[in-house]
Amino acid sequence: MIRSGERARARIIGGTDVRAAPPLDYFEHVLLALLGMEAGADLAADIGAGVTLDVHASDQLLVYLALAGGESRFATRVLSNHARTTMWLIEQFLPVHFETAIRGDAVSVAVRGA
Repeated sequence: MIRSGERARARIIGGTDVRAAPPLDYFEHVLLALLGMEAGADLAADIGAGVTLDVHASDQLLVYLALAGGESRFATRVLSNHARTTMWLIEQFLPVHFETAIRGDAVSVAVRGA
């Protein structure tokens, strides 16, 4: 509701009055198709490299592997900066040590109790 003396603002999110332009739904479908192709290419690269976890799962599982006790290992195609930071942080709070090694197209990660 606009009160007396206030300015009204409008933000146009999408749409067009030009009849020849495709509807916004078309662009959403194209973006979804591109996203699907990218996800498929990443999955194919992970399978081709023979890794056990993708880049997103690897940084999510680190804390659980550290808490499991004993030794845990996995391989990922890319070790993200987020995963590296998480490993450092876990080592500050738990008596564990992470080791990484490049093995061909993959990065091997091991965690052992200190």
